[in-house]
Amino acid sequence: MWDLLMSGAMPLEEVCVDETIASIQLKLERQKQTLKCHPTAALWIQYMDMVDILRKFLKAERTGNWDLHLSTVHEMMPFMAAAGHNLYTKSLHLYLQDMLQLKETHKDVYQSFQAGHHVVRRTDRCWAGLSTDLVIEQVLMRSLKTTGGLTRGRGMTEAQRTTWLLAMPACADVNRAMQDFTGTTYETSEQHRDMRAASQEKDQADITQMVCFLDTRDPFENTTDLKNIVTGVVAGPSTNTHQAVSVGTRIMDKMAGQTIKDFGFKRSDQAVTMIAASKNALKINDDVVSVDPQLLFQRLISAAGNMYNNRHGVFKYELASYPTSLFESPLLPRLPTKSDPADAIWKLAQDKMPAIPAHHDIQFVFDGGALLHLIPWARGSTFATIIQTYVKYVTDKFKDPIVVFDGYGSGPSTKDATHHRRSKGKASTDVHFDLTMIPQVKKEMFLANKKNKERFIHFLSDALTKHSCSTVSAEGDADAMIVAMALESSKTKLTVVVGDDTNLLVLLCHYGCNKHDIFFQPSYHIRGKTPRIWSIRHTVSALDTPVVISPLVPVLHSMSGCDTTSRPFGIGKRTALGKLKNCEEFRTLANKFAQPPETITPEEVIQAGEKMLILLYDGTAESLDDLRYKTFSTKVATASTYLQVHSLPPTSAAAKYHSLRVYHQAQEWFGSTLDPLAWGWKMVGSLLAPITTDLPAAPAKLLSIIRCNCKSGCDTKQCSCRKHGLDCSPACGECSGFQCSNAAQPSEDD
Repeated sequence: MWDLLMSGAMPLEEVCVDETIASIQLKLERQKQTLKCHPTAALWIQYMDMVDILRKFLKAERTGNWDLHLSTVHEMMPFMAAAGHNLYTKSLHLYLQDMLQLKETHKDVYQSFQAGHHVVRRTDRCWAGLSTDLVIEQVLMRSLKTTGGLTRGRGMTEAQRTTWLLAMPACADVNRAMQDFTGTTYETSEQHRDMRAASQEKDQADITQMVCFLDTRDPFENTTDLKNIVTGVVAGPSTNTHQAVSVGTRIMDKMAGQTIKDFGFKRSDQAVTMIAASKNALKINDDVVSVDPQLLFQRLISAAGNMYNNRHGVFKYELASYPTSLFESPLLPRLPTKSDPADAIWKLAQDKMPAIPAHHDIQFVFDGGALLHLIPWARGSTFATIIQTYVKYVTDKFKDPIVVFDGYGSGPSTKDATHHRRSKGKASTDVHFDLTMIPQVKKEMFLANKKNKERFIHFLSDALTKHSCSTVSAEGDADAMIVAMALESSKTKLTVVVGDDTNLLVLLCHYGCNKHDIFFQPSYHIRGKTPRIWSIRHTVSALDTPVVISPLVPVLHSMSGCDTTSRPFGIGKRTALGKLKNCEEFRTLANKFAQPPETITPEEVIQAGEKMLILLYDGTAESLDDLRYKTFSTKVATASTYLQVHSLPPTSAAAKYHSLRVYHQAQEWFGSTLDPLAWGWKMVGSLLAPITTDLPAAPAKLLSIIRCNCKSGCDTKQCSCRKHGLDCSPACGECSGFQCSNAAQPSEDD
């Protein structure tokens, strides 16, 4: 049928009514109805419906189809209402009421519109209709602002506008006469631009790119969660954007029987979006609004200065949408540069670092996670060939190694946020493969799926075992098991740990070595650069001179930022290591995080963590809240530019949960298993996410005045923003910071 259509042997009208097309359409409709019970799939089906409405609207305008125009406008209204476009909703409601009565009230106009005269045409082609507002912009407004227009020196008085408008027909006649005289005409091709070969090639490239994008982010999975397929962020239970039609219909039902003047829209009736999980979400007076954290901080500080004689008390609040000194967003902690911990330790221990002895009695322990990402996959190779490449690499370079792989359970993990950051939301669907198959996706995409990785590790382990390589799979993260096996091996022979994870180095420094030395070397090195190969015995000796600090290195690593904890802004690993080496009080506090859970309470952990952060910021305050205020006062007095909110220390409320997560991670490294929900974590959908703070962004009194909901132009003191000396901002309900008299006016430089 496709070939017949393309060759012109079968007309399009006949194809549209063919039984095959009807059968396919029926199956698609049944599948859509099945998928609508899954929120993410329902959201994407709804999006497809919205695109279809827009296509029909464009068709109505281009072809001058009046009935199709009215029906598509009616279909748009629930989406307008659900999205909070209140003026559009009211206007469309009135517009449809008037237009549907046009047949009785203005028959001549109705007949003219039925003939396709509700649009403007420049040519007599079928697909040439243009909306009147579009023509006004393209013709009148364009000529108004170009050479010869009123804005080019003529002026805008009433007399000048009248003269210019009355002269337009005469100018058009002169223009046409000049074209006839010179033989120059401006005409467009009869062929529509979308039918040109170049346009079709571009469209096909865009479609291919979109298909590849969706291939690794299937929006039609059978899941009960509503999630962003790009970032993987799961929406809260109140999010209902996938039900926008029903939400908008309920709002329109409330409008029935009321006058436009008397009816008022409620924000609580609108569709609830995923903004609550987004970067700039903030709850003000039961409304979730999006405010830039820096803008919010500046407005809160200004408002606090007007309301309080002493601002000190408000600094126990973050004064931002989330703790920006600890988090990049509410779900993503600040992470240090991957090489920072190793750089800090190398600077202390690099002098006289011994090389690996040149003898054959060496036990190699290989990090399986590093091995998986080390070997490139040749295009067109089967899984069997790829696995043989891994085996050949290991057996050629290492004699009888032990390869330790991570375990990938199905439950939530404290590394969920880190995995999403690394994959950027990309994930391959489950691939039920065998060794004879050829991978159809890139290695990174394939290994981003836990089930795929677990099955691949199973095949790889079997192949390595057949070639005299020992393999071990941990229950979860393999770092602790790798170090444990290296320690056991060092009792009898020199041991080399091969891997790239800084956590391995940190744990090796903590545990040291037994009778024989342990060396830590990278799985690969950059050509032209000498790789760092660590003697753990020498490194521990350098760390423990003149005071013993090696047992506390994991605590320090966790406190200053690792895969599961936040890096406090402005605190580097070298600074933290120097504090551990030179400050006895800091070491005493860090020792509390090394105590087993049965000997210390969460409250003691919280107190110790806050004092450690104060010392890291070189502060002398009683609490982090006091230190925040002192830091703010100092920076305002000395800074030449505006103060960035993330440059302030975290609040005590945010540091509390940071300290709990630090203790949880340190204890995991030390071999204790704790419930993450009791140590600074919470469940968001099916994933674990860090708790940021337990206080609102600011006192309720402040939050209530930093945004207004004025409907009268914000030109009186009834506007809370104007009353407190603030410009309206994008957080304001009606004006959004630019549609009122209290909005910030651009300067001449702007």
